[in-house]
Amino acid sequence: MISGIKIYTADGVLKEEIPQEQAVKLYNEQNKTNWELSSAERKFWKGYKVAEPRGEYQKTGLRTWIKKKYKKRKAIHKIICKICNKEAIMMNAEALYCGSKCAGVSRRANARKQYADTK
Repeated sequence: MISGIKIYTADGVLKEEIPQEQAVKLYNEQNKTNWELSSAERKFWKGYKVAEPRGEYQKTGLRTWIKKKYKKRKAIHKIICKICNKEAIMMNAEALYCGSKCAGVSRRANARKQYADTK
């Protein structure tokens, strides 16, 4: 059974409304190719996702029913980098390097040292 049809524009404004009697005449078996989706079209519309409006992001705990907001820790520990000898403020008091660049330099130096020892 076919009910009345409402046709909307891309903006979501009602463009046309077709009553039930006229819709039954339009969608009969003789002109099925005009109104039935092809397999490719059906596949496209099945996978089509509508973007949902995003709300404000809220960090919560692992148990989502407990609404717990976490505070970001502040970097308060002053360290001296082992590679570049610059003073940096880090979150961890036991940090050895000021950033990923100096940590990479150290990692490569250790790898070269190990490779030289094996020869």
